[in-house]
Amino acid sequence: MRAGFDAAPIVSLTDRALEFVTTPHRRIGASVLRALLGSAIALLYLQNLGWRRFLWGPQGVVPLSYTRQIVEAHGPNLFLASPSLPYFEAIFWLGLLAAFAFACGRWVPVSTIACAVFTWCLIARNNFVADAGWNLATILLIYAVALDCSRYLVAGKWFAPPDATDTPSDFGQRAGALFHNFGVALVLWQVSLLYATACFYKITGHKWQDGTALYYILRSNQFDLAALGPHVYHSAVLVALGTYATLVLQAAFPFCIWQRPAKYIVAAGAIGFHLGIAYFMALPFFSLVMIACEALVFSDREYRAAIAALRTLWSRFAPARRSGEFVMSPPAAAAVPSGME
Repeated sequence: MRAGFDAAPIVSLTDRALEFVTTPHRRIGASVLRALLGSAIALLYLQNLGWRRFLWGPQGVVPLSYTRQIVEAHGPNLFLASPSLPYFEAIFWLGLLAAFAFACGRWVPVSTIACAVFTWCLIARNNFVADAGWNLATILLIYAVALDCSRYLVAGKWFAPPDATDTPSDFGQRAGALFHNFGVALVLWQVSLLYATACFYKITGHKWQDGTALYYILRSNQFDLAALGPHVYHSAVLVALGTYATLVLQAAFPFCIWQRPAKYIVAAGAIGFHLGIAYFMALPFFSLVMIACEALVFSDREYRAAIAALRTLWSRFAPARRSGEFVMSPPAAAAVPSGME
């Protein structure tokens, strides 16, 4: 008699895969991404608050006579709907309010869409103000619509312990978790594609191949703004290390973020890399948007472990509240003789 086919292993594997994709992952990282991205957009508004009419107003540096060209290139724009100055002020302040609400995690389903619309209109109104970071920010805002990013780092809530809703039970929660995981995958794919594409174009240039690209970048009139810049580009060793380290980091990022021992090194290198860009190239907003993407590299379990470790470290080395003494640990405090108290 012919033995029957045992489908139990396939059914079990299918159930585990379905449970994995319908359980929300990296919601703390999504909340960190939301907070940093919203803060970067709000800072763009605040930085140019005094110049808003000149940069984006109806009588600004890009006059409304070019409205047709702007609409043809980018589509309809809220800033171009009326030449009225009060209307412009209303749209500008509504955009700033939406960015603040998004950064604080308030009314996220509405504030995410509103922030995406207002930011896109602001950048399209005068794209001379934007850089590559703002193009990425607009894409991330679209992906953020799918993310469950309002559970942590909400104003007054911060990092809450896991609750019963962390494990979806009904169809609606599982569908929302699936949608959230899809958004996480999109963000990680977008960042990996950005690093891989940047590395590909860099290695085709001879300045990156011979290790001198960092020298020419720091000597550019557009980026030669840091006081420590000359100390870097006058050192052939630092120039070569910085140039080749950039290539290695961008080539390794799409592959190493999925491996736990390696992703810590890659993520730390990427954050340090973008902090260097913020200082040496005066691109703080681009760096902040890129650092926000790094938040999704880590899982919720890793975030909670890091928070628990920091709390333990703080409780161990926290100063005494009243006496002003520095308590290293309970045993050390207990070992102090009574005469020295």
